[in-house]
Amino acid sequence: MSMDQATPPKNSLIGGLIILVIGLGLIAYNGYNIYRSSISGSWPSVKGTVQSSSVKRINRAKKSDRYQVNIVYKYEVEGKSYNGSRVRFGEQPDTSMEADSIVAKYPVKSEVTVYYQPGNPEEAVLETSISINFITLLLAPLIVLFGLYLLYSSLKQLREV
Repeated sequence: MSMDQATPPKNSLIGGLIILVIGLGLIAYNGYNIYRSSISGSWPSVKGTVQSSSVKRINRAKKSDRYQVNIVYKYEVEGKSYNGSRVRFGEQPDTSMEADSIVAKYPVKSEVTVYYQPGNPEEAVLETSISINFITLLLAPLIVLFGLYLLYSSLKQLREV
């Protein structure tokens, strides 16, 4: 056995581990957002006021631009004042039209309903729905399966060598 014969399975093994970790990370991230969104629907609510509302365009080299919605709202829970900035759990909008429509719903000085986490009122959202990239959600299990396949085939090759 030469060193060159063992290198491809080891490289595939490392690549498989990296791909597996990426896929599992995507699943964990999406799962966390889905969970947080589902429990936020049962959080108590208070009235708040929008302090600022804007869209920031994020230029990405050789990729389409992303858009970040920046909405800051003020609310009060049990006599204590808080500032929040999360509209909902999940992804930022992909298009300027989507970002603009979110900002249009929350003009400055408008009254909003703020849902806050009991016991941790700093954690708050304006919407209890989720914004998720379904392509990422669907691809994550496929990425995990591909990583597992690479791991399996690498380990099989290493045993045969």
